[in-house]
Amino acid sequence: MPSSAPPTAPRLLYCVPTLALEHLKQADGPPGAIVHRRRGGGVRVFLDRPWFSSGDGELLGVVLGESPGGDPASVRDAWVTLMGRDPIHRSAPVVAPTADMFTNAVRQSGKLSLHTPSGSLDVTVVGFAPQFDTEEMEERREMGGTDETEKRGGRWFCDLDIDTGDACLPFVRLALVRYQPDSIPGAEISQVVLADLVRTLPDRELIVTPGESLSVSVTGPSWDPTGSPAPQITATLQRRNSVVADEDLGWVTLEDTATVLTSIDAESSRTPFYTGQVPIPPVRHGEPLRLMVIETEGVRANGLTSPTIPGPVVYCDTVNLSPERDNPDRHDGDDGHGGDDRHDGHDGGGHDRHGGHDGGGQDRHDRHGRTGDHGSGFRRG
Repeated sequence: MPSSAPPTAPRLLYCVPTLALEHLKQADGPPGAIVHRRRGGGVRVFLDRPWFSSGDGELLGVVLGESPGGDPASVRDAWVTLMGRDPIHRSAPVVAPTADMFTNAVRQSGKLSLHTPSGSLDVTVVGFAPQFDTEEMEERREMGGTDETEKRGGRWFCDLDIDTGDACLPFVRLALVRYQPDSIPGAEISQVVLADLVRTLPDRELIVTPGESLSVSVTGPSWDPTGSPAPQITATLQRRNSVVADEDLGWVTLEDTATVLTSIDAESSRTPFYTGQVPIPPVRHGEPLRLMVIETEGVRANGLTSPTIPGPVVYCDTVNLSPERDNPDRHDGDDGHGGDDRHDGHDGGGHDRHGGHDGGGQDRHDRHGRTGDHGSGFRRG
């Protein structure tokens, strides 16, 4: 039986950017090349309980207006989803969000009438099926939560995949509703709730080709550095310190291998290539090494912050290298790098909750986030 009353407005908690990882071998490239791909452009929306105010089949709806949008004086723009280019960087232009840009939506409405204080607006809604956050409830139990706190706790979430094209770090402001497709005409959607701005992460592809030195390249949507700070992409080797048992903290940065990647097409391409050669120093036979690649915006903080501290992290990844590298200069002696060179911060451990840069396959919906890795995002699927 169709629902005869509009759903209640969603109880929005917060939104975070998300990412998805793919680790694979390059079939058509140099022998032994390793390829890591990061898909950005996602947003996870966390919602408070309860759900299904209008019955089974209720979806989270994203409200879309008509093109072109982006008019600050428009009454419509106050009630629909908007997207804008980062004012600091000159990346590819953005357009008004359309239904086709939300690539994982499970439902798209026809024209619906949205009631606002200024009158009715014609809008389109794309729907997403919410999922209950069981991991959050398990964490409550592990922390000694009582049955009463568990009843009051719990949340739902929806993952939105947005095709932002070649735009780099665009801002998205979501207009959200509860959407009940199985309703009588006029009762399909709730009142609109506006989310805070979210800056989505750009796609990245990292290719590492082993040899006497490591050939490293990074590509993906970026911005024209003319008249604005250029991205800073650095590749550095790290070795495993066997004395430290922690998997994340037990890596020592080899500072003399730090290599700044450069690009010859940054001013002419929206997806430039940044490349460089990272030297492989003599190390003990069989000692684990990994490559860490980190990209920052190059924007320095205001105030008394040291100028040597990098700007906001856009991308960070690590590549584990085989202990049996064909390095003619390797030896069994000490390499001279003590534990005091430990890298603090972007250690490659990663967001187990929708973020991070650990290995193996398309790790999806694995959602323990830590700020910084992969651009401060949560991993999604």
